[in-house]
Order: sequence, then C-alpha cells, then structure tokens
Amino acid sequence: MVRWLLRAEWLFRRGQKLAAQGHFDEAIEAFTQAQGLHPRAAGIYLHHALALAETSRWPEAVLVLRQAMALQPANPVLPMFLGRIYVDHADYTNAALWCARALALSPTNCHALALQALIELASGQSRQGCQRLQQPLPLPVSALERGFLWLCRSRVPTLLQQANAALQGRVLLHVETWLLQHGAPARTLAQQLLDTSVIHNDETCTDRLLTRLDRCLTRGIIDIQRLCILLRYAFQAAERTLHLRFLQAEDAACHGQVATAQALYTQVAQQDPSRPCVQERLCEMCYTQGKFREALHHLQCFLKQLPDADQPSAELAVLLGELFCQVGQYQEAGAALAKAGTSTTRDYRLWYYLGLCQLQARAPQVAQRSFIQAVQQLNPDIAALRLAEMSRVSQGRSCNT
Repeated sequence: MVRWLLRAEWLFRRGQKLAAQGHFDEAIEAFTQAQGLHPRAAGIYLHHALALAETSRWPEAVLVLRQAMALQPANPVLPMFLGRIYVDHADYTNAALWCARALALSPTNCHALALQALIELASGQSRQGCQRLQQPLPLPVSALERGFLWLCRSRVPTLLQQANAALQGRVLLHVETWLLQHGAPARTLAQQLLDTSVIHNDETCTDRLLTRLDRCLTRGIIDIQRLCILLRYAFQAAERTLHLRFLQAEDAACHGQVATAQALYTQVAQQDPSRPCVQERLCEMCYTQGKFREALHHLQCFLKQLPDADQPSAELAVLLGELFCQVGQYQEAGAALAKAGTSTTRDYRLWYYLGLCQLQARAPQVAQRSFIQAVQQLNPDIAALRLAEMSRVSQGRSCNT
C-alpha cells in the first residue's frame, strides 16, 4: 500500500512538471496512472482536469473535476477551478454558477472574487467587471494595517493585483481581445509606461541626492572625455568637432534633454554613418519620445552594422519584436521574437508581445499561455495597466455615444 502511494506521488509530481512544460498528453497519462493508484486524492483529480482542459478534451475535464468535488464537497477551490474551465470555453452561465458556489463556501476568497469579475468582463459586462477588478481588495483591514499603509504611502492592493498569474493572464487576454475587436484608438503598453514615467516623477530626498551625485560624476567624466578629445584631435578639426558633438549629445541624453540629444546624434550620424553606436542611441531617444517607427528604422540600421546581423542578442531581438508590434507588423514581430529564445529569456516583454502576435493570428488559447508567462515574470503591473486602458477607452466610447 505504501509503495502504491509513493508511486502515485511520483507520478503526480511528474504530471505537474510535464503540464508546466506544455506536454499535456504525457501529463494526462501520468495523472491517470496516479489517480488509479490513489483514487481518493482530490488534488490529483484537480490537476488531471486542468491538464485535460488545456486540450480539446475539456468536457472530460469537467467530469473529472466533478469527481474531485464528490470527494471533497466543502472544498471551495474545486468549484472555482470548474468555473475557470467554463470561462476558458466561453460558457459564462455555468462559469457564474460554479463561481457562486465557490464564493458561498468561501466568501472572502480573492481568487474566486477575481474570477467573478473576469466572468463579467468576458461576458459583455465590461464596465462592471473593470470596476470590480480595480477596486481595493474587499477584505477587513485593521486600523494598525491601514496606518502602516499610510506611512509607507501604499494602498490596499486591488482585486486584480491579488489574483494569481493564471487569472491575471486571462484578464490580459480578454482586455487585449476587447481592444482588438473594438478597433479603439488605445495606447499601447509602451505608450502607457512612457506616460506613467512622465506623470509619476515624485522623488524622495534620497532619490534627489543620488540623482545629484550621479549628475556630478557624469559631468566630471564628460569633462575628462572632452579634455581627452581636445588633446587627441588637436590638429584634426573635423574629427574634433564630430567627437565633441557626440559628447554633447551624450551629455544632453544624461540630463533628460531627449529632443536635443536626438538632434545632435542625427548630425553625428549624417557626418559619420558607419558609427553603429549612434544608431543605437537614436533608437533609444526615439523610443523614449514614443516615436516607435523612427526607433524601428534606427534599430534596423544598427543591426545591419553588426558583424552578425542574422543573430542579434536576445535583448535586441525582443526590442525588435516589440517595435514591429508597435507599428502593426505582427508577422515580422513574431519572427523577431522567435530569435530571442523563450527557454532562456526572462523578459516579460517577450511573452507579452508574443501573446499579441498569437492573438492577431487568431490563436487565443496559445496567446493566453503567453500572457500568463508574461505576468509570471517581473513586470510593471501590466495587467492592471491594460485594464485601466480598457476602462479609459470604454468610458470614452460611452461618452461619445
């Protein structure tokens, strides 16, 4: 008996690993064997059902999950996952029923509450779903905890921020799908991040001190470089002027004078087109200003100047794919992102923009997995940002009508 249980545990762990790697057929086989050895373990049934739901066998997943609920009828997690399976297959009526049962068993379960909001969002009640997901977590917070949050200048996290990656990824899928289907003039994620960096520029005393120190050091380094240029090119006026102009552009860029830096870099590029670092800097300056088409042009020029243009680094491949997405060239974006190598890159942008390409290719289930991967990486709260953009666009459309 003990040997059977140990074997079931090993098969269960193996099935989890295979499912995480996307090998769902092998995972289903492992879970089926584990289930036969340990037929009273509801957890095995749950993971078996989730693996089945990732394939075309989702009705079978529903049956397996109902078997798990028969074993543990008071477990609120099981009906919640059943509701999520129904959401993934656009059966919002059954999804709402099972989500309500989960909340009846555990009214303060933040994941079930977030699922309830997702059902509203996906079933056409976009305004109500957005409002629920953007509201603070509806849990009791003590006066001491509120005081601590006030001292730290923090807020109670929203319902979406407390949801797990699987649910945040699904919210991201429905938000991007809504923006795509409505053809709304929405900002891209990059534009949102640029706007946020401009609006929220409140520095602490320590930040200001470090900024001043950094600028003083930068000024010293630039002065040393200027002296070196003057000495090295003392008898070469043209070279001296070119290097000094490039240094002036670097100085402007360090002090946030982006437009000035772009103009100076452009002059250097016109006089010395073979200098690759200038194209790289121009790409950066254009991106910072939201001029994505120009940034793409400069990045492509920079890549052509590299020794091996066909094999850019993963970081450059991600940036190239992102810029292709910004200008609406999704096929080219997908090809560029494929060069980044999904097995080694931990950049959320790779998965997010890959998800956009898959959504454009009408593969929402694949896009959903990419979006889940995106929110699992370190990211600037992209699900909340995109939900806020959907809410803004939706309100604008309702005002216009």
